[in-house]
Amino acid sequence: MYVDNGSGPGNVVLWTGASAQGRTLLNNSVVGSSNVAVTVTLLGAANTRVHVYRVGAFCSAGVSSLTISDGAVVIYRSPINGVGLSEYIVDIGSVGLTGTLGNNVVVTLNSCGIGNVGTVNVVADRF
Repeated sequence: MYVDNGSGPGNVVLWTGASAQGRTLLNNSVVGSSNVAVTVTLLGAANTRVHVYRVGAFCSAGVSSLTISDGAVVIYRSPINGVGLSEYIVDIGSVGLTGTLGNNVVVTLNSCGIGNVGTVNVVADRF
C-alpha cells in the first residue's frame, strides 16, 4: 500500500508497517463518570509485554491531561490541559509504546471537571 508522506501533493511512499495486532488484543473504549478520572488498565502477563499503538481521549466539556504508565513509571504525559472537546490522539504507530516485561500499562485521563465526562479509546495488544 502507498500512503502520502506528508511532504506535498503526489508524494507517496510504500507503507511497510504491520497490518495486524498481536494475538492478545487489549483494545478498549471507556466512558467515565462526571468529574472522575478515566483509567484503562492493560493487563500484563508473565513473559509478555503490553504494546500501545494509539490512544485517543476527549472531554464532553472542560479540559484535562493524559498519562500512560508502565507499572509505576509514567512513560507518556500530554501537555497540561491538552485534552479537550476535540479528540487528543497519541499515535505511536506499528512499533508501539512497549511496556516492561510482565507489567501492566495504565492509561489515565484526569477529570475533565465538574459536570464533564471523559472518554478514552485505546488500541493495544500483548505478546
